[in-house]
Amino acid sequence: MCIRFWCSALLLLACGHDPRPPVPCGSGADFVVTINAEDGLLPRDTVVRVYYGAGDPEHPEEFRLDATTPHFVLFCELIDREGNAIDGGISGVGGEAGAGSDIADPVEGIRCQLWTDGSAQLEVESSLHPTQRLNLTPKKNVCTQQTAFSVKRGDAGT
Repeated sequence: MCIRFWCSALLLLACGHDPRPPVPCGSGADFVVTINAEDGLLPRDTVVRVYYGAGDPEHPEEFRLDATTPHFVLFCELIDREGNAIDGGISGVGGEAGAGSDIADPVEGIRCQLWTDGSAQLEVESSLHPTQRLNLTPKKNVCTQQTAFSVKRGDAGT
């Protein structure tokens, strides 16, 4: 009986608390993903989709260079090679600002904020780039995870 008590006490002491308290994140996107094409520009028909826990897997939220739609967790802006915003706003803020149907030329990059409150999968595709996926998982004590994603050219029919 006494041995059981001491073994239990030792187990409890061995599992002490985490010495680092969690970082208070406040308000901010869970992920910021910078998307560019490994071979140059992203064409006008580029589509970015996000799949996440609370989202409908059959109807993911998407950002399109050639259309303006309302957004809830995916907010994107066009950027140049240096990462500077070139359209003056983030698409999806009320479904009004940012990129939309007036984009006629290919773009150098897209930066997207994802407010998914957990893990997500980002999907990018265009007529020049087959569907490519990026799995995103929150990291402990990292409020906003920054990620670069370069899509590769290929047979977009696969």
